Amino acid sequence: MKIKTKLQITTVVSLIVALVIGSILFFSAQQVNKAIEKDMAADEIIKGLFELNILTNEYLIHHEERAKTQWQLRHDSIKRLLEEIKVKSPEKVVLLRRMRENHESIKTTFSQMVLNYESYRDGKSGVSQELNEMLAGNLDVKSRYMVYDAYQLAQISSARVSTSQQRAYFLVVWFTLIIAVVVVTVSFSIHRGVLKPIRKLHEGTEIIGAGNLNYKVGTIAKDEVGQLSRAFDRMTIQLKESFIGLEKEITEHKQAEEELNKYREHLEELVESRAAELKQSEERFRIAVESVSDLIWEWDIVKGDLTWFGKVDEMLGYEPGEFPRTLEAWEKVIHPDDQGRVMTILDQHLQTRKPYLEEYRVFKKDGSILYWFNSGTALWDEKGKAYKMIGAVSDITNRKRAEEALALQARIANIFLTIPDDEMYNEVLKA
Repeated sequence: MKIKTKLQITTVVSLIVALVIGSILFFSAQQVNKAIEKDMAADEIIKGLFELNILTNEYLIHHEERAKTQWQLRHDSIKRLLEEIKVKSPEKVVLLRRMRENHESIKTTFSQMVLNYESYRDGKSGVSQELNEMLAGNLDVKSRYMVYDAYQLAQISSARVSTSQQRAYFLVVWFTLIIAVVVVTVSFSIHRGVLKPIRKLHEGTEIIGAGNLNYKVGTIAKDEVGQLSRAFDRMTIQLKESFIGLEKEITEHKQAEEELNKYREHLEELVESRAAELKQSEERFRIAVESVSDLIWEWDIVKGDLTWFGKVDEMLGYEPGEFPRTLEAWEKVIHPDDQGRVMTILDQHLQTRKPYLEEYRVFKKDGSILYWFNSGTALWDEKGKAYKMIGAVSDITNRKRAEEALALQARIANIFLTIPDDEMYNEVLKA
């Protein structure tokens, strides 16, 4: 095989490897862009759900037609976002289907709330405060489920992008090693096919210079050096020209390799830039979750880890990261009078799948008491064993304090109603 052919093979292999590496990095960048788009869609869905909650509360307070119309428009915009999202993996399909079902359920629940009020306005029936509270709680739980599913969808996309980037890095390294092996092999072949014959030619020139004109190099090589050896007797100057041509080809090969390295470095910088943008998107999503007043929690029943999404440390009066992320730590802050009941209901949910909805008191770090409303749902495996539980916590302290104040006023009013005459009534007021 001629030296030129070997160098051409090396160049072609280098170009092929460069194209493969470029394709890998291009598709990796496309996946990063798609993940960023899905994260942005998830952020928009979460933002829309928060706006729905605000409009729901506004309608419950004022019962204005404007709030109902805005609620329906925002609900339709979220529905369009959910319809635009396209996924293929089974786990993403499950999450998206569940989000769409919960979204339709939210609309049904809100319609029931509106019907309850409009029936009262038309004189057909009275407003059921208990029904409204139950519907509002159901709507709030569905919204939290959708927020969690959107967060999970973004997390899965991020994990898949990270895996794709790692695979792309592995393939880039692998193809780089291939081209390195090809270059080393060709260099060794050139060394063996050029330098050794040249040494033999040098020995031949010394023999010929000594006067032995009958000496023949006698090489059977078919490359350029072999041709030079066979034409040595006719044109000795061709040896120098052959070396000049060879050095030029080697220089061109090195220049091509340098251009390839520059192109690879540029593509690596592009991937790093896209990865940084994805990280910023994830940080915005985390800030959005932490900005809500309620908490979302995830309990890994197998490992015992309890993950909080939101400002749990701030709510309980701890420094950031100080409150332990375990089930035992959560159980310790529950009021002793409520602890047994809460844990019993939790066990019943895990064993019988009875709905887990419970109000209880918790201690802050300074000893003060908060009222929490906790709701959650476990996930069971094929054998019916719970392996994970997801839920949300709402701080209802202000509501409970208001209820206690109203109850106290009612008791005082009942006491005054039982006073038989004005004289005793005045005595009670003086006391």
